Amino acid sequence: MTRYILALMLLAGLMWAGCGTIPASVDEPQGVPVVEPYSNTTFAVWLGLSVTKTPQHGLMACDGADLDAYGMGADAHRAGVEYNAMLIDSAGRWSAWVDSIIGAGTRMASNDLLCVGLSTHGGQSVAHGDPTEPDGLNETVVYYDQVVEDNRIGGVLASNLPPHSRLMIWSDTCHAESNWRDWPAVNKFVAPRKI
Repeated sequence: MTRYILALMLLAGLMWAGCGTIPASVDEPQGVPVVEPYSNTTFAVWLGLSVTKTPQHGLMACDGADLDAYGMGADAHRAGVEYNAMLIDSAGRWSAWVDSIIGAGTRMASNDLLCVGLSTHGGQSVAHGDPTEPDGLNETVVYYDQVVEDNRIGGVLASNLPPHSRLMIWSDTCHAESNWRDWPAVNKFVAPRKI
C-alpha cells in the first residue's frame, strides 16, 4: 500500500512541477497515466539548487528549486522510502550526486525503484553537439559546481543501478527539455514515458 501512496504523491508532485517522467502506461481513451506496481523497496535522490556557482556561469539563482526538492523528499520520507538522499544548494555538487546514486545502487535489488528528482537550472551544450538530437545539441543539468551533459548523467545511472531496476525521473530543469531521453541506457530500465 505504501508503494502506491508514494507513486500517487510523486505523480501529484510531477503535475505540480509541470514536467517530468514516470514509468507508466496510458489508458488510450482517457489518457490517464496508470502507475505500474513496484517491488519491495523504493529509494530516492533529490537535488534542489536555488543557487549554483559554476565556472561556466558564475553565481546563479533558481528561486524555489530547493523548496521543490524539500517537498518531494518530505513526501517520500512520509511514504517510507528506504534511502532518501537530499542534496540542497552547495551540497548538490556533481560528486555528491554521483556518490548518492552509487549509495542507492549498492542497496538496491533487481526490480527496486529509484526516484531521482532534479530541480535546478538546465540548458543545452553548443560545444558538444549530438547528431541524434533534432537540434543537434545535448541537454545539460546545472549542479552546484558544474554543468553536466545528460549523457554523463545517464552513464552514472546505467552503470550503478542493478539490472531490471525501475527508474523514475522528476526533472524541473528549465531549458533542458529532453534530458530524460537516453537514461534507460542499454534497455536496463523500464522505458520512461513523458506525460
